[in-house]
Amino acid sequence: MIAYKYRGLNDGEILCENRDIKTMLNNEIFAPTFDKLNDPFETESDESISHVIPFLKRIFQVNSDDIITKLNNIKDLKHKVGLYSLSKNVNDVAMWAYYASSQKGYCIGYETDLLIDNHISQAHLVDIKYLSNIPLVEINDISNSQKNYNDKTIITKLFASKSTKWEHEKEIRIIFESCGGLKNHHPNALKSIHFGLRMEDSFKAEMIELLSNRDIDFYQMVRIGNTYEIESKLVHKNNKLIENKLDESLFEIVNRKSMPTCEDFLIYYKGKIEGRNEIEIFIKRFREQNSIKQSNITVVDNKTVISLAERYDLSDIEYVTLAEHLVAISSFDCPEYVSWYPYQDINYINKGGMNLKK
Repeated sequence: MIAYKYRGLNDGEILCENRDIKTMLNNEIFAPTFDKLNDPFETESDESISHVIPFLKRIFQVNSDDIITKLNNIKDLKHKVGLYSLSKNVNDVAMWAYYASSQKGYCIGYETDLLIDNHISQAHLVDIKYLSNIPLVEINDISNSQKNYNDKTIITKLFASKSTKWEHEKEIRIIFESCGGLKNHHPNALKSIHFGLRMEDSFKAEMIELLSNRDIDFYQMVRIGNTYEIESKLVHKNNKLIENKLDESLFEIVNRKSMPTCEDFLIYYKGKIEGRNEIEIFIKRFREQNSIKQSNITVVDNKTVISLAERYDLSDIEYVTLAEHLVAISSFDCPEYVSWYPYQDINYINKGGMNLKK
């Protein structure tokens, strides 16, 4: 999903000294704590738990101390977590007015999955829920969050609920569990820059230059006819300069799995494989051009075996099929070594394999 961050600029400002420009160039975002937000009602919620705890303890012999501790821990979270707010809408005139210096600023388009790529285990991406009244935290919210980590009900109630008066912003929010402050992100998360209607031409040219050698599209906001609406028009494209760039028609990234310290790529190689050296060069260049972490790379030459490559309970026929089409594996801990047809082992022969390529 592409989401947008509105940013303001002051007249005559030096871009390379601007705080927001610096963090963008460093592949960082700043996630403030809740006390720094512009809405004084942020994180306000009511709860229907405290007054029933004595009843639960007396009638059902429930461990009320445990419930109270968990409730207090949840309440304290709002003083620890950091958040980063974005919008699903780049064409909101009101937001351009009060978040982007009355159209003198700009808007950044981010790929949200890549924005939280380095913080997968500690970041939650949630849609803001717009309500007429502050949310009510109930005892089921606590128990459900303990049973299911992916249950975001309590997170939404505490950290992603706002008045309906803000609904036009179509906000989504990244909530960082650890703390507020600067958060680094995948360099490819930044996808586009949108220039405001009143942004100085010198700022536009400088921003394009500052973001050279990166794959970024630049748009100009323009008025739609004789209306109060605006839209984006593509005006420039920056491209990353890559030596010996791989021909993207020869391969397909079938699956990419990111973890905090490394990432896994499953690649379907479409070209005719002439030998081991060709694949070794391909894997080396692929890492240089596509991976920003340590990476494990698996290459297959037939898409029909993709599901087999992710399974362990293979029949003899499936094992042989996988062995004949799983071309190579290269692991993050020994990237210079490529295991060539790794499944063509003694098991392959015993299971009836006859097309040895090793």
